[in-house]
Parts: sequence; structure tokens; C-alpha cells
Amino acid sequence: MSYWSKQKGAAIEHERTRLKGEPLEQIKSCLERFAEMNAFVMSRGGWITSTPGAPEIRMECLPSSELPDELAEAGYSPEEIEVSERITANEGIIAVKRYGFAL
Repeated sequence: MSYWSKQKGAAIEHERTRLKGEPLEQIKSCLERFAEMNAFVMSRGGWITSTPGAPEIRMECLPSSELPDELAEAGYSPEEIEVSERITANEGIIAVKRYGFAL
């Protein structure tokens, strides 16, 4: 078994352990909050790259986007992770900033 297969297996087992015994309503609530955040970010031209339901959000947006400021005003704490690139269908390769914050 490769190193990455072991890491993936460990991550899946950790998530199973974390969710074990969680009320279904709490899990559903987390997924609903994630969906709302995804709609908010997409409506402002950003992309969420996290797994649905993840408590930690990873997001990409254009460097000129006001989305991080809007999230900060809404009470979130987006922290810039790095500047990167994204391939889009219409514009080809574009520069983006990646952010992380707790949901």
C-alpha cells in the first residue's frame, strides 16, 4: 500500500470516528451551512475547493475580489494561504488567491 493510500485511509477513518455518534441533525446542519456558504461564494465569483460538509473552508477568488472583505464583515476570518492559478473554460489560466477559514 502506498504512502498516499495510507494517508487517505487514515483521513477517512478519522472522519468516521469524528462523525460517529453525531446526531443526524448536526451533520445535516453542517452540510446546509456549507451549501449556503458555497452559494454565497459562487454568487460573488469565487470557488470553494473544500469537501462538502468540511468545517474548514478552502476558497479561491480573483486577487481583486472583495469577497474576503465581505466574509470578514460577516464575522468570518479568511486568511490568505497563497497566490496560485486556476484553469477556466472561458479565460484559460487565471491568477487566484487561496484563503482558508472556519465555517
